Amino acid sequence: MWMAEARAAAFDRTREATALRRLMEGPGHARLAAAAAAVNQTAKLAAAVAAWAAWAAALGSATSGGGRRGEDDGALLGAAVERVVGQLEAPHLQPSGIGERLDGGLDAACFGLFTLLQWLGTPPGVVK
Repeated sequence: MWMAEARAAAFDRTREATALRRLMEGPGHARLAAAAAAVNQTAKLAAAVAAWAAWAAALGSATSGGGRRGEDDGALLGAAVERVVGQLEAPHLQPSGIGERLDGGLDAACFGLFTLLQWLGTPPGVVK
């Protein structure tokens, strides 16, 4: 039942891009790191941070203040998240939901973030 409801809900690219940023370089990152440590997945966290680095560089890191922000994040990063969620038919990979589950104490939610970042690949125009 929840899957049908999740599919029917409109995908908010800007919200999901913002949520992913918060998890990777914002206030949610400490909670993410604690969750990864709790489930003995610091190596996967390191891989996720490495995967995020290309996106952070393309979009401009929150700490540097450079690059694109806001609506552009939604257009590029949010679209990429939407593509992964749609291709995998996995609404539970939406960063907003992952953040909510982590905030609620569900450490295993970090696995969803690791999967999402693995499937995001590199941003358009970035050569690996």
